[in-house]
Amino acid sequence: MAGKKAKGATSKTSRKSIPAQKRAQKDSDSAIEALNSKPNAENWKSALPLIKKSGAKYYRIFYDSGLKDKDNLKNAYAVLYDSSYKRLFKVPVIEMHEGKIVGATKYLVGLKINNRQ
Repeated sequence: MAGKKAKGATSKTSRKSIPAQKRAQKDSDSAIEALNSKPNAENWKSALPLIKKSGAKYYRIFYDSGLKDKDNLKNAYAVLYDSSYKRLFKVPVIEMHEGKIVGATKYLVGLKINNRQ
């Protein structure tokens, strides 16, 4: 009987931790989605703690349509990887500041994430 109680107690504790993990994942997904839809300073600042907690170590910048003029930066993005090169997030490399495009790699450098091109 004692073995059954221990087994039941273990399964109850594991059930409680799963929703908390899903909730944290949902929060990070919504913050990253907000950042991708509107890359302003406020969204960057709300996403930075989540990026830091994720364990991101490297990023790589992609330009889908090439880099012929400044407007093509709107389509550029950075993919963040952890130490084993597992893809974590896709974030924009720009920040919209009063209608102007500003580079956002300053946030990644502030997190001490390395660029692996």
